[in-house]
Formats: sequence, structure tokens, C-alpha cells
Amino acid sequence: KLRTSTSLSFTLNSLSNTTALVEVYNANGIKVLSTTKDVFKGDNTIVQNISKLQTGNYILKITIGDIQQTKQLAIMNRP
Repeated sequence: KLRTSTSLSFTLNSLSNTTALVEVYNANGIKVLSTTKDVFKGDNTIVQNISKLQTGNYILKITIGDIQQTKQLAIMNRP
């Protein structure tokens, strides 16, 4: 049985107390979500509501200062 969720949770490590920029782009490169999260030095668990995203492939982009990381995100069979 597949678990359905309306949130995305991930852990990131920050070198200082700062702000992270969380962005999600659709397959056409259009930004569909953008938010900032306060992060603290060390490991941080980020939870982001993705209930408004439709089934499809996305790119998750996280920026902290000059450091950027991207990950693929797939949303499947949303009821």
C-alpha cells in the first residue's frame, strides 16, 4: 500500500543560523512554489506543504547563502 502525503520532509545541514530558500519548479522550468525557512547551525528538518502541486515531475532547489542543491521530486497519483 502506498502512503499518501501532502507534505515534503527533508533534512539539511547548515553551517550557521540563517535562512534557507526553498523553491520548486515544474517540468517546464516554471517556479510553482517559493518560501523561506529559518535554519540553525547543524541538522534541520524542513517540512513543506505540497498539497497544491499536481501529479508530475518537479525540481526542488534549496539555497543557503552561496550554496545551492537541487533534487528531483515526483508526485504520483494524487487523489
